[in-house]
Amino acid sequence: ARFEDLDAARAAARDARGAGFAVDVPRETPEGWLIFGRPQLPFPGDERDRYASRFHAIATQHGGAFSQFVQETSADSAG
Repeated sequence: ARFEDLDAARAAARDARGAGFAVDVPRETPEGWLIFGRPQLPFPGDERDRYASRFHAIATQHGGAFSQFVQETSADSAG
């Protein structure tokens, strides 16, 4: 999710953590402040839309724009 304001990005990150997402510290880019979140626990594939919708709602509530929900592969999480 992208935010124009750092405080809004921090508030969204806090709320997303409270909703069960692991969220990185907001990262500044030329387009604004970005937060990346992922569910703390694995979830069934049929729950993807529900998690994406929840993260989208949190971003919107704080004036952010939700970009996309991307499925991680094992290579993505390996670092």
